Amino acid sequence: MRKIFTLLIVAILATATSWAAEKSIVINTANSGVTGSYSDKTFNVDGITFGFNQWMKNNNIQAKKSTQNSLYNKSAIPGKITRVVFKQTGTARAIKVFGGSNEKPTNAIASPETSGTMEFDFSGKGYTFFSMTTPSNAVYFSQITVYYEDGPGKTPTTLSWSAPTATVDLTSEVKEFPTLTKDPASITGITYTSSNADVATVNEATGEITLVACGQTTIKAAYAGDDTYASSSATYTLRVVDNSIAAGEYTIPLNNWFWATNHNGSFNVEKEKLKLQGQQNGISISLGNVNSTNAYVDDNETRTYSSYIMTVNAPEGYVLKKIEFVGTTWQSSTLNASAGNMGAPKIWSGNVSSVEFYFAGTCKIKNVEITYEKAAPAKTLTSIAITGEPAKVAYETGESFNPEGLTVTATYDDKSTADVTADATWTFNPAVFNTTGSVTVIAWAAYGGKDGVAEYTVTVSAKPLKLTITPATGTYTSAQTVTIEANNAVGNVAIYYTTDGSNPKEGAEYTAPFEVATTTTVKAYAIDDELRKATAESVITIKASTFAEENFSGCNTQGGRDNNFSEGSGTLSDDNFDCGGWVYDATVYAANSCVRVGTKSNNGSLTSPVVAGTNYNAISFDIAGWDDSKVNTLTVTINNGGTFADGTTSKLFTATNAKWTTFTEKITGLTSATTFTFSGKRLFLDSIILMNASTLAELAENGTEGKEYTVNDEMVVAKKFQKAGKNYIVVKDAAKAVRNFSTPAANDKFFNINGNKQEEYAQNNWMLVSLPVELYNQVNEKSIVTSITGSLTEKFNVAMEATNVLAGEATDFAPNTYCALNFMGESSVKGNNPAYTSSYYFATPKANEYAKVVWAVYNGTDGAFYLPSNNGSINVQGFKAAFNVDYSLNSVDNPKLTSGNVYSFEALVKEVAVPTTDAKSTSDASTKFVVYPLDLDADKVATGVNDVNSAKEVKGVSYFNMMGVESAQPFDGVNIMVTTYTDGTSSAAKVLR
Repeated sequence: MRKIFTLLIVAILATATSWAAEKSIVINTANSGVTGSYSDKTFNVDGITFGFNQWMKNNNIQAKKSTQNSLYNKSAIPGKITRVVFKQTGTARAIKVFGGSNEKPTNAIASPETSGTMEFDFSGKGYTFFSMTTPSNAVYFSQITVYYEDGPGKTPTTLSWSAPTATVDLTSEVKEFPTLTKDPASITGITYTSSNADVATVNEATGEITLVACGQTTIKAAYAGDDTYASSSATYTLRVVDNSIAAGEYTIPLNNWFWATNHNGSFNVEKEKLKLQGQQNGISISLGNVNSTNAYVDDNETRTYSSYIMTVNAPEGYVLKKIEFVGTTWQSSTLNASAGNMGAPKIWSGNVSSVEFYFAGTCKIKNVEITYEKAAPAKTLTSIAITGEPAKVAYETGESFNPEGLTVTATYDDKSTADVTADATWTFNPAVFNTTGSVTVIAWAAYGGKDGVAEYTVTVSAKPLKLTITPATGTYTSAQTVTIEANNAVGNVAIYYTTDGSNPKEGAEYTAPFEVATTTTVKAYAIDDELRKATAESVITIKASTFAEENFSGCNTQGGRDNNFSEGSGTLSDDNFDCGGWVYDATVYAANSCVRVGTKSNNGSLTSPVVAGTNYNAISFDIAGWDDSKVNTLTVTINNGGTFADGTTSKLFTATNAKWTTFTEKITGLTSATTFTFSGKRLFLDSIILMNASTLAELAENGTEGKEYTVNDEMVVAKKFQKAGKNYIVVKDAAKAVRNFSTPAANDKFFNINGNKQEEYAQNNWMLVSLPVELYNQVNEKSIVTSITGSLTEKFNVAMEATNVLAGEATDFAPNTYCALNFMGESSVKGNNPAYTSSYYFATPKANEYAKVVWAVYNGTDGAFYLPSNNGSINVQGFKAAFNVDYSLNSVDNPKLTSGNVYSFEALVKEVAVPTTDAKSTSDASTKFVVYPLDLDADKVATGVNDVNSAKEVKGVSYFNMMGVESAQPFDGVNIMVTTYTDGTSSAAKVLR
């Protein structure tokens, strides 16, 4: 059995055995101590002396050009070398390795040339020395490991401390230290050492520790071994603190002693992250860098060189009041604290338990003066009050009240006060100004469970009339539909427009969108009932397409797509090559609805016309090789602006004999002069298509049904299912939802509760994708999808027919959760109960939403789902609402459901273009939403709290009141508690508070 231990970690397999134990010595930049020198150096690792004719650089051991031995052991390995392993980085170089029984031996072992890890076998040779020489070029190693057997017949031993670290109070009467365990327990002769006698000393024989001062040290126990047992050791880190120091002002010298290092005198750590920790007078300070930069500490000062962070911590129960850097030299440096730039004279003040200081540039710190005191005792808030006058008193319709200028003051039980304006929560009535003239605003402020109220009078005027023309001024590659919209009108509004650049006041009245197919200047003029006026202009430039797709349908001669890959009828010429502006050479031939490029011995090339526009970001094409060749290569070059995704302008693509292959590549940066050149030998080329790669959000807003797209976005597979012979996945991205306006459109749904605009709730973009079974089998639920190629089959409820899907690893995912109320078609609708006439409810699902529907009551009479009935306190507002279901995507065509039961199920929510009047109740609101259950069946009944599976890990809990409002805390009365688990599932229960 073998045991391997490095310089920092010792792992001993404590199993009694008669086999020899194998050990290792690891040499790297962290333990060699060799820096920046080509002269012969010596250093010690695990008690072995090594010679080194090289230097350490960039975390690598660099063996310089030399015919001399670059690395060798000057004292014998305490056992027979079994193997030596070199981890080479960079370009592979040959090295020569030798072995023997004396320093710098000459018995060659091997001389390989490779990168990565090289292992040299010394087994059976009995060598206790080794050396290596380098070739004519420098060689870089990240690590060199020497393995050796420490003698036959020894039994492994283990030493272990009960804890890896310990913190002990210098002044406490009770001091507890980790205990040592020996295996086997019979071994004796353990020796103990302390790495820093200025902090603590240890009795070498007994292990008894004597504390000296605050700081940090390493306590080590070591067993040297004997003829029967192998050696072993164990360490732990001891921190000594002093918690008896009273609050006050202290000057702390940031010298070598304070940092409690193991170094005597000055030290420098180059290209590494220096991290230091020290404590004095109950104050702890740590120092560490952000980037790989230098730091320097000696007996007098600490120096930092760019991007260092110093953290100062007060003792438990105390707060820092002032910190001043004293006797400090600043050289082209700045100092920022957690609260901002300190500037001169580098004095910080505050009232916190911890503060960070950020150093940039070079500085030398000798002393730090720190003042701290006991933290203020807890006190109870008794009331809050609003004072002051609002800074803004004039508003426009649609705006909300601005509390700037008002102060919220908290009063406590000790009669003290505090300004809590920044932490107060405001509520205003009215929340949004909808009427003009003089308006009284009631302002509520809430803080710490207390409320304050005040009234203010403001003046509200109508928002200016605004006129918008879509599309805006720009260049477009196809005919555009023009819409003109007037916003903020008072009463009726009339809109007039022209398309010839003339005065729109004298133009035609705008009544419906219209199309422009050529470059057009659209001007518009509007006037409302209060004679307010607005104008707008859009210059729409139409640049006709010259190349977006080519399938060479006009090149109908011998060979091509019909699997006859023989030579075409002859060389193309201006007379017989009718493919719209393509440039070819003499080695391009026509084929059957495709083009042959090149001959057996000559390259051919084909160059496209100028592209149709600059908005394409993917190109697709088909190529096939000749029937008597094995592999053919096509070169595609982008000319006059634009690159592939990797930044290159030219890429190679390989086609095998007589087999068509489709390639799709991302492109970017096209210009109005861009062309593509295709060149190669004995190839067929067909179906060259420029495509609009898109994000899912862009597709939902700007896509055209029937058009092919590549959606390049980070999406997650939320659901997989098969239905009616089709294979579906539901994908979502993390972008802001389309049609979820921060300012609602004229007929968008929104509502307000205490002035909070609820249309800004979290919502993602979703898409239903049908795809071939081979692609369906390649993706899993929760897989991350980076690209989908296919045609857009529906824009309103976004759906695609995919031809390619790129899927990778899985990620966490949980669907949105909705109460049934959320599917009502009206917003800001009040309940029927007069006692709740000021209540609003949440009703804004999104098109093609994938959600967990909870608390939906099934009605067996008409097959619809309803809100709970208004019995007792349930649904006291008297809402009458329902939503339609369509089982065409459900796993069960006709689920057997029980009337009156409450169900919870996964579903897609689709939006119809025109609101239906069939809401399954004559008094119910109409709805624009149809719910498509995916897994609804009899077992989806929500029975209450017992539904929670205790074996699952809960991710979060939300509460919905009967208005559909969500909260992290339960409301008074009846709540629907929705528990979400880390596996993406959720459960619902009715609870009463």
